[in-house]
Amino acid sequence: MKAMTGFTEEIIRFNEPKSRSFFPDRFSNEIYFSNVNNDYRLSYTSSFSIKYVIKGEERYALGGVPFAINENQYLLVNDKQEVENRGANAQALSIFLDRSVINNIVDNLNLSENYLLEHPFSERHTHINFFEALYSQNDILGKYLHAFYLQSVNQQHFDINEEIFYGIGLNLVTSQLKVAKQMSHINSIKYATRCELFKRVMVARDYIEDHLEDGFSLDVLAEVSHLSKFHLIRVFKAVYQTTPYNYYLNAKVRRSILLLKNQELSLTEIATLSGFNDIYAFSKRFKATLGVAPLEYRKTLK
Repeated sequence: MKAMTGFTEEIIRFNEPKSRSFFPDRFSNEIYFSNVNNDYRLSYTSSFSIKYVIKGEERYALGGVPFAINENQYLLVNDKQEVENRGANAQALSIFLDRSVINNIVDNLNLSENYLLEHPFSERHTHINFFEALYSQNDILGKYLHAFYLQSVNQQHFDINEEIFYGIGLNLVTSQLKVAKQMSHINSIKYATRCELFKRVMVARDYIEDHLEDGFSLDVLAEVSHLSKFHLIRVFKAVYQTTPYNYYLNAKVRRSILLLKNQELSLTEIATLSGFNDIYAFSKRFKATLGVAPLEYRKTLK
């Protein structure tokens, strides 16, 4: 039900494609959970929105540019962007945020406390655009979306209050500030060139995260990112402050930390699932990174 204050009070759920008339004329603060398998097409003008795929794949076009969102990825959409839904075989969340929410958050992060005290209800119309791209579940916003899904979607009737949209918006803005900082390290005068290079190293980074068990191959990363090997290393290091290989090693340790919380898994199983060749290599790298052996670290989790 649509509340007078401009937000939905519940997650709107549907299991079959809907026509345009099912949705509001203008999107504000709304959350939809869909479980749809169909090649239907639906076009609309979006507010700021996040398309997060929990399972399967959704297909969109933003201003005519196609995007395929796979499991544990999200697509970020800017305000007033023309969106075409090109079908889905997925469980997914679509979260719409009114521009006033984003403006209020950005103002609070950028303006002084004195100004905010003296002008608590002033409305600034800042021109804000985020970097429209596919992102993995491993970043700030992705982790928040996954936690929100676990908390909310499995409950048939999850009540929503207005604060939730500010929480989502804050994580969105925070993650995009990090993206802007990373992009600023790319040495290119043209903004369009920086954007393209950033997209390509993001592809390489996501490939590393998704294929830890396959080992490291600079040839493969160069191929999937469509960059020469040295160009990839140089730009990747500028963006992430480390080389692709070191990122790969650290990503394996990060995964092992999560797996160590499962007390039923042996260290050998964790080593394999984290992409290490054997338990010796796992223990050596883990201790070099954290200063403590995996078994000792696990004891601190009990």
